[in-house]
Amino acid sequence: MSARNLIDIENEHLSDSIMQSTMSVQEFFKNALIADAETMAVSLEFIGQDKTILTALKTRDRKALLSQAFPVFERLKKKHDVTHFYFHDPKRVNLLRAHQPQRYGDVIDRFTALDAERTGSLAQGIELGPLGTFTLRVVDPIYEGTQLLGYIELGKEIDATLLNIHKALSVELYVLIDKQYLDQTAWKSGMQMLGRENSWNLLSSAVLISQSRPEIPTELFRKVLTQGSDQKLAVEKDVQLNGLTYWAGSIPLQDAGGRNVGTIVMLRDITGLAKQAWDAFRRLSIFGILTGFIMFGLFYLILVRTELRILADQVRIVESEQRMGRILENSWDEIYVFEEDSLHFIDVSEGACRNLGYTLEELKALTPVDLKPEVTAEQFMALASPLYSGEKEQLVLETTHRRKDGSTYPVDVRLQYLKREIPPVFVAIVQDISERNAYIAELEYKALHDNLTGLPSRALFHDRLLHEIDVAAREVKPLAVAILNMSRFQEINNTLGRHNGDLILQQIAARLLAVFRKVDTIARIGGDEFAVTLPGVGHEHIGVVAKKIKQALEEFFVLEDTPIEVSASVGVALYPDHGEDPLTLLRHADVAARLAKIDRNGMNVYDSEQDSYSMKRLTLMGELRHAIIDGDLSLYCQPKVDMKTSKVTDVEALVRWQHPRYGMISPAEFIPLAEQTGLIKALTMWVLDEAIRQQSIWQKAGLNVGVAINLSTRNLIDPKLPAHIASLLSEYGVAANTITLEITESAIMAHPEACMKVVSQLKALGASLSIDDFGTGYSSLAYLSKLPVSELKIDQSFIFSMLEDAGNALIVRSTIDLGHSFNLKVIAEGVENKDVWAELEALGCDKVQGYYVSRPLPLGDFFKWYHESSWGSAGRD
Repeated sequence: MSARNLIDIENEHLSDSIMQSTMSVQEFFKNALIADAETMAVSLEFIGQDKTILTALKTRDRKALLSQAFPVFERLKKKHDVTHFYFHDPKRVNLLRAHQPQRYGDVIDRFTALDAERTGSLAQGIELGPLGTFTLRVVDPIYEGTQLLGYIELGKEIDATLLNIHKALSVELYVLIDKQYLDQTAWKSGMQMLGRENSWNLLSSAVLISQSRPEIPTELFRKVLTQGSDQKLAVEKDVQLNGLTYWAGSIPLQDAGGRNVGTIVMLRDITGLAKQAWDAFRRLSIFGILTGFIMFGLFYLILVRTELRILADQVRIVESEQRMGRILENSWDEIYVFEEDSLHFIDVSEGACRNLGYTLEELKALTPVDLKPEVTAEQFMALASPLYSGEKEQLVLETTHRRKDGSTYPVDVRLQYLKREIPPVFVAIVQDISERNAYIAELEYKALHDNLTGLPSRALFHDRLLHEIDVAAREVKPLAVAILNMSRFQEINNTLGRHNGDLILQQIAARLLAVFRKVDTIARIGGDEFAVTLPGVGHEHIGVVAKKIKQALEEFFVLEDTPIEVSASVGVALYPDHGEDPLTLLRHADVAARLAKIDRNGMNVYDSEQDSYSMKRLTLMGELRHAIIDGDLSLYCQPKVDMKTSKVTDVEALVRWQHPRYGMISPAEFIPLAEQTGLIKALTMWVLDEAIRQQSIWQKAGLNVGVAINLSTRNLIDPKLPAHIASLLSEYGVAANTITLEITESAIMAHPEACMKVVSQLKALGASLSIDDFGTGYSSLAYLSKLPVSELKIDQSFIFSMLEDAGNALIVRSTIDLGHSFNLKVIAEGVENKDVWAELEALGCDKVQGYYVSRPLPLGDFFKWYHESSWGSAGRD
């Protein structure tokens, strides 16, 4: 065998050792990122259950978010090195950076945020920041039912992880980022702010953003990059510089978007190891030459090769033991290395000795099953079988460890089987998760309990009620649910302040706990609202419940020597009569509580007869918005006829709602809902658009009739309304003088100055204005004289009975005369027969509208009616 062959053999063994070192760095880095991501994911899960945070996120209350989130951030920063804590709205607009509260309002478009938005579930990954820094981020969408409230995000810079690798494995690490992903000016500014090297031209294609030691071996660096910078794992076993030998390796850096944006370069001075190997080779070569004169050449070659392999293995073993020793000495976690067959510990970390209370010698006499006696060696080997088979590279589990003093504590275990070692061994990295579990328990408690009173929250109450329902169904026993609404509590807050109001709520909670049974669950489910489960309580026991509540509240509450009286309205729902699930029972108890406010006794038991309208109303309130947006409404029109010509001059646009469950909903039912919920503006805009568009269609078809559209109070105080109507007229090519806008007396009188301004602008457009329902709003004649209107509409309540009611007849006559005195046209609505027509004609009324002429018609039917009716074109010459 030649010297060249021997050198190649030695270099092969040295290369194997270097490759093993590279894989150790990679494995350390990968496992550290996995552990950090899991820690942040668990934290996000329980942060997202905090009721106060959910409410603040839903209402976009930055102040409340910061108040609740900042202490959590401080704890996460101290315990887990978390450096970033965000809250985003459903459109990914940042609401709060708990670590930088002054910055907010920007759209977050990182890969992890976009992935969380796309999948609707938790996303994680490494993100490259604008400064060139790398941060591990975890983003979790937060929902309330099916409604997305926003996103919560945690982040941790990877510098600390790299520093741990450097200390444990004695490897110098340099993080390089490809220049194509960075802006030169922003990067240099950021590095200067962070106090780091900011030489953009140090390397040709990459920049250095982080290093494990201050000095930078620039010449060596360039040589390494020249030899291997293709983002793949590159091991250089022979990098020479200034008489020294360096091992160089690289780990590709991939971000959450799957882009190879950089490299972690690893450098290690192996001059000593290389020299030791060469000296060994030289000694063995000389020995071989001398022996060759005495022994056969074949024996010589076998001996040299064998001894060379033994020496190389010894070098590798020494290096591995030194590396493992440093890890075990510096680790605060519990690290165990134990035999495959006997399971006896070979070595353990200082952290294991400290946590368990054993000395190193004592632990080396034990096995993993000694730390958990309930598990046998056979059970452990069965657990590890996926590692033997190669099905899994690592097992992760939570269990408990027993200390020397017999106490136990929870741990997270990551178990690996190293079959390449001689002999193969198990390595377990164990982390004490007592603090993490305590933190999770604290978050869980906060999520399930009211912060002010300590009572169960709505979520926990729901679970307790579900359990009581199961028990009641199984044992055929009665069950009641009561909701208590405190009376005049807003007045207490306004008079004494919320702080004193909170003190009273705490006292109420204490009193309720004192008078109810231990089997009853009492919860605070709203501001001044409490709920109670009452197992075994039926109709015959309601009086006892009322007595207990009265007993709890009968004594005055005293604040600063001031006696405060508090009472409650109580609603009760019974299982199974009033519902068989928690949501139904709570909803019915709430309905009963609202009705109890008008009951002298302050208590009411749910009655479905009292609830039919309320439930329908509640349903309609939620569905009306969708009906407007989805186009589920229809436009009808009712003709107006000139009494002199008996011909249609214009129509009134009327909205109709064909509900899939309730059928045709009367405008008298859903228009007030639109007013109350603020949807009236959107509803009016829909009618305006539909009516003006239809007017354009009619004009093109030769149908020359005007269109009247109703406006509400909210519309008349909207300064943008005139411009919006002008835009629609222009879009559809409709003349303004073919449009009449009907306004009510009550709307004008509610906000006279604001209405006058908007009305004047509408008149300036060229539209006609009409006062609808005249006679019901007690309007001032002074305002009537100033309003730029062209007609009055007499309310149908006066028209219906004008032939039988002399008073109403007088009002109709006076209104017609008043309108004419102001040079206004007068329209009577609600005309249902020929006799009323004749009387109005005799009084000089100008136009009529009502069933005598036609009912309100769908748009398609009106076109046909107009051409076939004597009121329309059929009766014209």
